[in-house]
Amino acid sequence: MHHYTESGLDNIYLVNGYEITLVDGEECISYTGFEQIQRAIGVTICNQNSWMNAQQFKFLRKEFQLTQSALGRLLFCDRQSIARWEKSETAIPPLVDITLRALYLESINEDSHVRLTIDSLADAEIADLNKEIRIENKDGKWQAVVA
Repeated sequence: MHHYTESGLDNIYLVNGYEITLVDGEECISYTGFEQIQRAIGVTICNQNSWMNAQQFKFLRKEFQLTQSALGRLLFCDRQSIARWEKSETAIPPLVDITLRALYLESINEDSHVRLTIDSLADAEIADLNKEIRIENKDGKWQAVVA
C-alpha cells in the first residue's frame, strides 16, 4: 500500500494503481489515472457521514482549482473566512460544508445546474430584489413571462 500524501490529506492510502521505480537511486512514483484518484477522494469526502475537516475542505477547493477568494465569492464570504477554515482556526459552518459537497458532486455531474445558479447569484445586484416578476398560465402550465 502507498501512503498518498500528494492529496494533502493524511489518511489516504492507495491499494493499487501506482508503480514505484528507482531512478538514479531515488524512488519515483507514477499513478494510473491521477484525475480518477482525486475524484474518488472527493466523492468519498462528500459521502462521509461526518463533517469535513480543514484538510478535506482545502482538498475540495483545490479540486475546483479555485483560490480562497474565488471560493469565498461562490460561498458568499470573504477570503479570510476560507483561510481560517482551512487552518482549523474556526469551525467550518455546517451550511458551508453541505454547500461545498453539493457543488463538488454537481461539478462532476454534468446534468446538474447548481453551479450555474450560484455563479449567477454571485453576480446578482441587490437592486434586482424588488424586480417585478410576471407569471402566466400558458396551456395549463404556469411559467415566468420573459420581459
